[in-house]
Amino acid sequence: MVKYTIESLTTEIEGLVQKRSALAAKAKLKENKALVGKCFRSRNNYSCPEKRSDYWFIYRRVDGLTKDGDLRIFTFECDKFGEVRIKKDDFAMHIGSSWDEISEGKFFREYEAILKKVNSFKE
Repeated sequence: MVKYTIESLTTEIEGLVQKRSALAAKAKLKENKALVGKCFRSRNNYSCPEKRSDYWFIYRRVDGLTKDGDLRIFTFECDKFGEVRIKKDDFAMHIGSSWDEISEGKFFREYEAILKKVNSFKE
């Protein structure tokens, strides 16, 4: 009969956790590498939206990966109040299921529209 101690089981568990983490990181890296250069959009809103005008789109382009394999993304949006947000080196661990892939052309058309809106503020 094999006799286990708390210490031996703890060491074994820690080793298994490290192996699992390494496998998960490798899988995430492979999945995220495939997203580099792709563009996405998702509906956004503030809490408790009641009507269609309470929603707007937020856009993302995956520009690369961080050293940890997370996504380095370019993000922009214009909310229902007209507030514009642009983030050059944002990051995300993954692209969730609420994000729809869009063409690079669509992404840049929407970005140009945002820039036009921003440039109109100085008039």
